Amino acid sequence: MTKQDYMDELYDLLRNIDDRQRKKILYEYEDCFNTFMDQGKHVDEIVKIIGTPKEVAKRYDVKIFNIDRLNTENSNFGIKAIIAFIALMFFNITFVLGPYVTVVVMAFVLFILALSFIFVGIALPLAIALEPLLGFTGYININMEFQNQILGNLAFVFGGISFLFLGIVLILVGIKIVKLIFNLTKAYILFNIKLVKSV
Repeated sequence: MTKQDYMDELYDLLRNIDDRQRKKILYEYEDCFNTFMDQGKHVDEIVKIIGTPKEVAKRYDVKIFNIDRLNTENSNFGIKAIIAFIALMFFNITFVLGPYVTVVVMAFVLFILALSFIFVGIALPLAIALEPLLGFTGYININMEFQNQILGNLAFVFGGISFLFLGIVLILVGIKIVKLIFNLTKAYILFNIKLVKSV
């Protein structure tokens, strides 16, 4: 190893620190090298005294990577990541997708059901209120077994309010379910990404 080889390697290892500090460190070690060389010391002796470029870089808390190992790991990582991705895709399609789609469809059906309950809840009292104005007297209550039409009308109003209340409750439950599905989906996707990266 020559002095220039030493300085070049140290320069590369210090690439993660700011440029000003790197220049200062390089200047100090070059000056140190020159001083020892003026005293007649050989490069190998100087390296034993001041340390290898990696040892110097570690003193400045610079992370050192073995490039050959990193390249080997990267090539293995690519193959392992592809295998992991294919295995996860197969698992997700086979075991996760079916139940997931079922839950999403059930949440959608819950919203449709809730909206229909709300519509019926609004329509029943509205029909009772508008019945005399529209000339539909007797149509709504034609098949009712109530002796008194007032009781029949009250039953429609309270039935409508019950449907409306039930529809609102189902909407609120549906919103909670959609939030839960969203959070679980997000967590599962992040888990899959983390699993592929960890291979």
